[in-house]
Amino acid sequence: MQLPFSQEEWARTPEAVRAFVRQLIRRMRDSDTSPANELKAGSGGQTAETGHVPASESRVQSARETNNLVVFISDAPRSREAKLMYGLRAHGWSGILLHRDPPTFDPAPLFTQTFSYRTPQEALSLARRFAPRVYHLFSNWRFDTAEHVIGDKLGPVIFDDYDVMAGMVQPEIAQERHPGQLEKERYCLEHADGLTCRSLELQYVKRRLGYRFGGKRIFVPDGCYGTIIPQRRPQERPKVAYCGNLSPNGETNYLKAVAEKVEEAGIELHIFPSLQVKADKLRAELRRILPATAPVYVHDTLPYDGLLQELAQCHYGLHALTPEDEGIQQTYRIEKFEYASANKVFDYVDAGLYSFVHHGKFIRFLMKRYRLGEHVADPVAVISGLGVGESVSVPDSFLVGDIAKRLIAFYEETEYGWRKSEHQYAQASA
Repeated sequence: MQLPFSQEEWARTPEAVRAFVRQLIRRMRDSDTSPANELKAGSGGQTAETGHVPASESRVQSARETNNLVVFISDAPRSREAKLMYGLRAHGWSGILLHRDPPTFDPAPLFTQTFSYRTPQEALSLARRFAPRVYHLFSNWRFDTAEHVIGDKLGPVIFDDYDVMAGMVQPEIAQERHPGQLEKERYCLEHADGLTCRSLELQYVKRRLGYRFGGKRIFVPDGCYGTIIPQRRPQERPKVAYCGNLSPNGETNYLKAVAEKVEEAGIELHIFPSLQVKADKLRAELRRILPATAPVYVHDTLPYDGLLQELAQCHYGLHALTPEDEGIQQTYRIEKFEYASANKVFDYVDAGLYSFVHHGKFIRFLMKRYRLGEHVADPVAVISGLGVGESVSVPDSFLVGDIAKRLIAFYEETEYGWRKSEHQYAQASA
């Protein structure tokens, strides 16, 4: 609906009046069932369109017919969204996925419907078509969509800031490469109805930078499925795995150092880069410096399910970068190293791998607390004399089913608070 006033006039309107107007629009939208206002779910990418829908085509499922519905909105869906929806489904919830980039996983078994958008405006238009109990927004260094949706106040919105930018990224890098995003990130953090935190980064932002979060927070780690069966064999030589991002120059210093020693140490090194272009560059570099017989394997980028199956054939996981590694100190502050999480470590645990990690506070604490790995100062030294070892077990608190229980309670609490607030606004404007 096009309102007969400008954005500036709307911004100057008292909040109680804006809430009342939104309520009226929502009621009109919910009662409008004309074909011109239906969504058409296309095959394949399921791109949402507006326009006439033939009577023979199934209409989009009414969210009001589903008691426990959540709408995920994500510019770049990854394993985090997949794991959380997997856990939610186990507790009777259903989900709809709105995305910009294609997911790195198969969404069909997890979401009842998926729709793609190209712009923040399209994302908001799609989101308005549903009335879930909550919307769950996921962002990573791009906050245009999140800002647009949160600013509309269309319903209770949970915000998940995957890798926090404020206080973690060098300010000049943030402004040069991502202009305006720091301000948008702050707006989202301070105006969302609730926040899901995967690390201690937001704790730092609140205490040291003075951000004033408008909603409550809940710790939601990346988590594990707990269903992966190790495929390794006792008689084979130890396999050490690294998965994830590589430095901007296509190489991670300590990985090259480890690769040069694997033959002498009697192990295999398996590298699973998250981007194919970096896989190709690293593979070419290692071919240049290693003998042809070196048991070092740079795999092609895999879909997430395939990655977990490959990791299940290894024995150890490696995440031993240092702040001095190439590409780390140029981009990040030391706070990133200390307070951040690492989804790769949860993948290692899920696949039963014992992990060797850096000395950052948060990740080191997790490994020590649950006896899943250890801090290593020199990854080259630790690979000498490795045996095949025993598989680690996933702690109950890491299981996405257990995480989803707490997340559902958080959803319900946030929804109640939002509806109570909306009711108060409506009474004040009556």
